[in-house]
Amino acid sequence: RRICDHAIGYPLNVNRLHTDLILVGGGHAHVGVIRALAMKPIAGVRITLVNSASETPYSGMLPGLIAGQYDWDQCHIDLLRLSRWAQIRFVRARAVGLDTQAQTLKLIDSASGLERSLHYDYLSLNPGATPNLDVPGARGRVLAVKPIAHFIDQFERQVLAAKDARHHSVVVGAGVGAVEVVLASNLRIPNHQWTLVVGQQGLLPGVPQLVREHIQQVCVDRGIRLVKGPVVRVEPNQLILGDQSVPFDHCLWNTTAAAPEWLRDTELPLDKLGFVQVEKDLSVKGHPNIFVAGDSAALNRPKAGVFAVRAGPVLAQNLRRRIQGKSTLPWRIQRRWLAILNLGRGQALAWRGPDEQARVFKGAWVWWLKDWIDRRFMSKFSSRLPVLRMQQPSEDPPLCLGCGGKAPAQALGAVDLARDAATLDVQGPLQVTTDSLTDPLGDPWWLGRLAAMHAAGDIQVSGGQVLAHTSSITVPDNQSNLVARDLEYTREGLASIELGQNLGGHSAAGVQANLTLTLMGDGSPCRGDLAPGQRVWISRPLGSGLLFSGAMENRVRGRFIDRWCDRAIDLSYDLEGIQTPVRMTDITGFGLAGHLGSLIDDYGVQWQGDLPTYDGIDFEAMPVLAASNASLAGNLIDGLSVRNHALAVDPQTLGGVLAIWPADYQPPKNWIHVATLIEPATPKV
Repeated sequence: RRICDHAIGYPLNVNRLHTDLILVGGGHAHVGVIRALAMKPIAGVRITLVNSASETPYSGMLPGLIAGQYDWDQCHIDLLRLSRWAQIRFVRARAVGLDTQAQTLKLIDSASGLERSLHYDYLSLNPGATPNLDVPGARGRVLAVKPIAHFIDQFERQVLAAKDARHHSVVVGAGVGAVEVVLASNLRIPNHQWTLVVGQQGLLPGVPQLVREHIQQVCVDRGIRLVKGPVVRVEPNQLILGDQSVPFDHCLWNTTAAAPEWLRDTELPLDKLGFVQVEKDLSVKGHPNIFVAGDSAALNRPKAGVFAVRAGPVLAQNLRRRIQGKSTLPWRIQRRWLAILNLGRGQALAWRGPDEQARVFKGAWVWWLKDWIDRRFMSKFSSRLPVLRMQQPSEDPPLCLGCGGKAPAQALGAVDLARDAATLDVQGPLQVTTDSLTDPLGDPWWLGRLAAMHAAGDIQVSGGQVLAHTSSITVPDNQSNLVARDLEYTREGLASIELGQNLGGHSAAGVQANLTLTLMGDGSPCRGDLAPGQRVWISRPLGSGLLFSGAMENRVRGRFIDRWCDRAIDLSYDLEGIQTPVRMTDITGFGLAGHLGSLIDDYGVQWQGDLPTYDGIDFEAMPVLAASNASLAGNLIDGLSVRNHALAVDPQTLGGVLAIWPADYQPPKNWIHVATLIEPATPKV
C-alpha cells in the first residue's frame, strides 16, 4: 500500500470504469442482457438501465393477470432488484429524444417530470411499442393495451371498478393479443357485454384456419360479439365503423403496434412504419454503437414477445463483442415459432406459426405448458438469480483518500481555481445549516435533487428561504470521463431545486456517492409557548428508512420505491396555506420521536392510533434501524406497538414537517394528527 503524508491509499474500485453502456427500456430483451452481462461482466463498462417504472410486466402473463390467474408480483419483474443484483445503475425516466452527434439521451424524469439527460458511449434501445392511435378521436377516449404497465393500472381503475355494472365493453384488434384480452376480460367481468372489433382482414389474420374457427366458436359460447371493422373514428362512447356504430362504456385498444413517436425526431434510419432499421447483428444502420431489439426494431416478424426474449442472448453477445472491438455475429431469426393462446378456464391453444397447415393443439395440458414456460422465464429474474462471484482486484493505482481523491477540475459554481473562497453579501441575521446525504437510489441526478430538498427543509421550516449554498460532491472512483459525467448529473439534480446563490464547493472521487450541502438563509425558528392539549401533526407518512433498507434486502418491491419518489417534493409545498405553528421542524435522521422530543421540552404526548406509513413495508421482518434514535426518544415511545415504535424512530429521508398547533386549529387535509401534548412528567420550575 502507498502511504502519503495524510492518508493511506487503497483501490476504491477494483476495475475503474471508463465506458458508459445505456440500456433504454426494461423489456424482455434487456432483462436477458442484464442477466448475461452480470454473470460475465465487460471489463471497464458501467451499465445503466433506463425505464419509466421500477417494475416491468411480462406480456405473456398479461391475459392471466386480467383474468385473475396471476397476481401483480407473479407477472412483473422487479427491475430495481435486478439492477442491484447485477450491480448496474437504474434510472427511472422516460426516453424522449436522442442526439447521436453528442451521444446524449434525452429523458423526462418519471417522478419529478423534469427534463434530464445521460451521456452514452454505447446505447441499446428496447423501448417497446404502443398500439396505433392515429384513428381520429381515439386519443383520450380509448385505453391502449400498451404500454402494459399503464394499461393494467387504468384497467383496474376504470373497467374492473365497474365490474358489477351492466356496461358495454369493446376490445379493438384482431391479433392474438386482442383475442386473449377479450377472453380474459370476459371471464373476469362477465356482467359486461363484450364485443371484439376486428379489421378488414377479419379475425386472427395469418393464423391457421383451425385456430380462427375455434376462437370464433369460443366467442359464441361465451357471448362475445364479433364485429368486422375497420374503425374509422372514435366518438364519445361509440366507435364509428363506416355505416354502423358500436356503443361502449369502455374501449380497450390493441391494434397493430406503432413505434415510439420520439424515434421520428432522431437521425436513426426508420422504415415506413417508424421502426428502427437494424443490421443482422441488431446494430443500427450507420450507427455501430447503437443497438435495437424488441418491438421497436424492424425485423419483418410479428411484434411478439417471443422474438424479444430470443433477442436477449444475441444482443448481449454482440454488445460485448462491439465494445471489445471484436466482430459481431448475425442473429438467425427463427422462421417458425410456437404460439400459445390463453383461452382461460385452464385451457389454451397452441400451434407452430406462421404455417397455415400447422397442427393445432388444445387442452388443459397446453395451458400447463404455457404456464410452465412463463413461470420459468420469470424465475430467471427473481428466485433463480445466481450468486455473483466477486471481481478480482486490478492493477489500478490506489487512490489517496486525502487531497489525492480530488476529482478532475470541473466548475461546481462560483469556483476560482486561484482561490477557494467565495464572497456573500449579508444584511441581518443568517441561518446556516449543513446536511449530508449518501445516495439511496443509485442515481446521481436524484442524489442532487434529494439532497437539496432534504437540506433546504432546515431553513424552510424556520419561515425563511435559502439565499446561498456550497456543495461537496463525492462520486464513485472511475476514470475521469465518467467522474465528470457524474458530477454533471449531480449538479443538474441539485440545480432542479432553488437554493439561491451558488458559492461553489469541493468535488472528490470516493467509495460511495455523497453530497454535503451547506445552506445559508434568513428566517427564525418558531418558539411559541407549549400547553397541554396542543396537537402534534406531520405532513407526510413515515417509513422511508424502512423502505430503502427493505429494498436493499429484497423485502420491498420496486413499485413502492417509485411511489415514495413520486411524493418526494420540496417541503415548501407542505408549508403552503398553514398558520404559523407553536413550534415546527422537519423530520430527518433522528426520526419522528427524536425530533418531537427536541420540540416539546418536558411535556409528554398521547399518541393517536397507528402512525401513517408508506405502502410496502414488511413490519414483521423489519428491525429498528437506528438504536440510537430509540435512546434519544426516551420515554416518548414507551408503550408503542412494535409497528409504531419502528416508525417513530425510523431515520427519515425527506420525512416531511412536524408541527404543533393549538387544539382548535385544523391544517390542510394532507396533514395528519399523530399525538397530543399532555402535562410535563415533572413540574416546571
